[in-house]
Amino acid sequence: MEHETGPPGLPFWKRIETERIARTWTATDLHRRSGVARSTINNLATQRRRPRPATVVALADTLGIPRDEAFALAGLDPEAAAVGEAATDGTLDELLARLPEERRQELSRWREEERERYERAREDYERNLSRIAKILRDELG
Repeated sequence: MEHETGPPGLPFWKRIETERIARTWTATDLHRRSGVARSTINNLATQRRRPRPATVVALADTLGIPRDEAFALAGLDPEAAAVGEAATDGTLDELLARLPEERRQELSRWREEERERYERAREDYERNLSRIAKILRDELG
């Protein structure tokens, strides 16, 4: 649903662009530093649905935008977002602290396993991108 001023993510996208440009970062720089896909960042300006809380957190933290302000610009409720998508270590730590010790340890182990799996996948991705770039350079001269 669009607001009077455009898509719901547009105010957040404008703030992101202001911060990115002030740092003289390219869109690729922002993508690499935040881990958010360039298409996701660009879609904030046009898509009809609100951005995901994890996207808002990643971009806000990367650019030093206070989370409350970022959520407000994105049209999201920070409380609901923290519970609905506990995507950052800080948020997860806060939620885990509220659990009984045994359950906290179990979920902490799972989180660490997932972090390791993510890192391996990321390394594979980077390695494969390098291979593709080499093939392209070889084939295109």
